[in-house]
Amino acid sequence: MKYQFIEEHKHEFTIVVMCGVLGVSESGFYAWCKRPTCRRKQEDAQLTPEIKQVFEVHQGR
Repeated sequence: MKYQFIEEHKHEFTIVVMCGVLGVSESGFYAWCKRPTCRRKQEDAQLTPEIKQVFEVHQGR
């Protein structure tokens, strides 16, 4: 969760400062960036649009 926050705000603040404030190591952040996306998240990313479409077709039911 902290690494995701850093990734989302790296254009606003430096990574060094955010890692210090959040109490995580820079090396940990960079290792997290290099890690491949887990299978579960890949599957969720594929299913989400399909679920939204079915939800809309059935008018929120």
